[in-house]
Amino acid sequence: MSKHIGRFLILSQVIIVAGCNRNPYVPLPPLPIPSSLDAMSPQDIRESSKPVSASCSIDMIDQTFFKGHPIRLMDKDFVVSGWVLPETTHEVVKSAELRFTREDQTAGWQVEINHWISREDVLKAMKAEGAGDVGFAKYVDVSHLSSGNYRLSLAFASGGVNYTCDHHEMVALP
Repeated sequence: MSKHIGRFLILSQVIIVAGCNRNPYVPLPPLPIPSSLDAMSPQDIRESSKPVSASCSIDMIDQTFFKGHPIRLMDKDFVVSGWVLPETTHEVVKSAELRFTREDQTAGWQVEINHWISREDVLKAMKAEGAGDVGFAKYVDVSHLSSGNYRLSLAFASGGVNYTCDHHEMVALP
């Protein structure tokens, strides 16, 4: 009987180790490429949401701040940090989309941000103390995207209006 218990314990340990080594993050599929019938012009895309600039920021990739030029990445999995707070309503956003658009606009991908963290510095600067958690630190795995430069932007809704926040931050994927 102890022989069976020993095998059971070994099997249990193997299962636990195998389960712990699994990556908890699953990348979303890339955005579908619309057919020619569904294609939108760049002007239609811009008009589908209201641009805003003081309502969000994509601050850094891992520990590197954006400084006006693409951040060159060594890996295709990293953490994107920033914040979202509509400048007009100061209502905390429940969900936003972090978008990656290839520089030549031939490909794109987005991932939902739905976990928020405290950013007291933002709340103080926006005079919205006590509004709630507006920061994010989103782990992303973009191994399915081809190498090249990608523009990052944020999209969110507030008060029934769709907003796009784009400060021209770029990443260079290996």
